[in-house]
Amino acid sequence: MVLFKKIFLLIEGVFYCFHIAKVQKINILKQYYCIKFFTFCQKNMSIRAYFLFLFCIFGTSSISLVLLWFYMNPANNPELAFLLLFIGFFLFGISLLIPLIFFAKKIYYRGDVNLGTMNASVRQGILFMIGIIAMCALHLYQIHEMHFILAIWATVGCLEVMIQVLD
Repeated sequence: MVLFKKIFLLIEGVFYCFHIAKVQKINILKQYYCIKFFTFCQKNMSIRAYFLFLFCIFGTSSISLVLLWFYMNPANNPELAFLLLFIGFFLFGISLLIPLIFFAKKIYYRGDVNLGTMNASVRQGILFMIGIIAMCALHLYQIHEMHFILAIWATVGCLEVMIQVLD
C-alpha cells in the first residue's frame, strides 16, 4: 500500500512539474508537488545503489586495465592506447577513492551520513584523482618544482570549496 502511495505521488509530481508553465492559476500548489517529487527522488536513491554502481565501475575498469596492459600493442596506435589506459586508471582510482572518503566521513561524523555526504565524497574523489593524475604527469615530465605542485593542490582545494559553497 505504501509503495502505491509513493508511486502515485511520483506520478502526480511529474504531472505537475510538466504542466507548471502552462497553467498559472495554482502555481503554489504545483511548486509544492515539484518540491515533493524531487525530495522523493532524492530520499529514495539509496547509498547501496551508489556502492553497487561504484563496484561495477571498479570491476570493469580494473579488468579493462589488466587486459589493456597485457594485450594491447601501443606501437600500432599509441594515442588510443594511452587514452584508454588513462580512462581506465581514472575510473579505477575514482571508484577506489570514493568509498574510502565516504567511510572516513562516516567515522568522522559518527555514522550520521546521508546522500549529500555520498555526493560530496564522489566530488572529492574525482577532484583528488585529478590531482593525483596531475602529479603523475608532472613526474613524467620531470617537473619537481615544489611551488608548482603546491599551487596545483591549492587550486584543486579551492575548486572543491567553491563547488561546496554552490551546493
